[in-house]
Amino acid sequence: MVEFVALMALLTAVVAFSMDSMLPQISQIGLELSPERPNLSLLVITTFTLGLGCGTLFVGVLADRFGRKAVILSGLAIYAIGAVISWSSQSIVPMLIGRFIAGMGGAAPRIVTIAMIRDIYSGREMARIMSFVMTVFSLVPALAPSIGALLAHADGWRTVFLSFVLFALIAGVWVSLRQPETLPLPERRPIKGTVIWAGVKEVFAHPIVRLSLIIQALFFGTMFTLLSTAEPLYHRVYGVTNAFPLWFGLSAVIAMGFSLLNARIVMRFAVRNIIMTTLSVQVAISLLYLLIRTLHLPQEVEFVFFFIWTASIFAQGALTMGNLNTVAMMPMGHIAGLAASVLAAAGTIGGTLIATAIGQTITDRPEPVAIAVVVIASLSLFLARGLPNKVL
Repeated sequence: MVEFVALMALLTAVVAFSMDSMLPQISQIGLELSPERPNLSLLVITTFTLGLGCGTLFVGVLADRFGRKAVILSGLAIYAIGAVISWSSQSIVPMLIGRFIAGMGGAAPRIVTIAMIRDIYSGREMARIMSFVMTVFSLVPALAPSIGALLAHADGWRTVFLSFVLFALIAGVWVSLRQPETLPLPERRPIKGTVIWAGVKEVFAHPIVRLSLIIQALFFGTMFTLLSTAEPLYHRVYGVTNAFPLWFGLSAVIAMGFSLLNARIVMRFAVRNIIMTTLSVQVAISLLYLLIRTLHLPQEVEFVFFFIWTASIFAQGALTMGNLNTVAMMPMGHIAGLAASVLAAAGTIGGTLIATAIGQTITDRPEPVAIAVVVIASLSLFLARGLPNKVL
């Protein structure tokens, strides 16, 4: 089980590494490739997530037809091609095209890993495995900004894109040599429009699945907004530049601790209670940070509350996303690949649209982001009341 969890975490981490390692480079990319409109560099994150959302529309269906391993390996190859296009770009447009292609390819390891876990585990045990995966996965956001900064310092920001190719190669070799196929031939589903459409309707028709999907999409909006604006806020509002990767990494380490906590408490408490408590705390922390902003405290003091607030968003993901995925996938074991695709595509695309709208309004103030978090978390809390007391 240990190697399986580690491999699933690595495959899931392809997405996190592709976003978080870019965070220290966003400002520099904007100055070099789009000096007249530096805010376009924020699209380096959201274009990737848009490609990710679009890719998820297909990979689950393909994984149900051709097996999990073949689709993961193909996705890693497409991801590497997108990274090479961005590496060679001389303007913002090809950069974003490459990021979109990389996102399309990155959808495969991200989505198919969920289907593979569902192939083997179910119920609270699946939630526990998902928490362990999230724990290992959290190491990547902790290290990725520092790794990206070191690579950029050594040989420019383009070197970061070459590291994506290396990441894909390592993951591909590991899958090829060590991971057995989890979907037997007799259980594979044909690619037929009627079959796919019936599966999509089944996913959206299930009330718990539908509710879980909406809450996940709202959280993706929060997280993508934070990821696309974190470096500018740290730099422009609080003057943190060189130490940004360290602070961001510390947030991810905190999230890792909460993932471990979730792995323990999910075996004892109802998922609904964990989710609602987490969202309530998020609303309170975000409102506190907005209040602190009005007090005009010394910058060093205010920064402490800013860091607590941003870290709380990572912690929210650690305590809710694995659980929500498990809730949604529980009744969908017979169409695990398709269900994972539909859920992730709708959640990612919805979250990207939210983050893009908010991100382009950010200048030198964090209030719009904090207000958005309050609104989104409050709406999610209201919706979470609809989850039954016992969902596993």
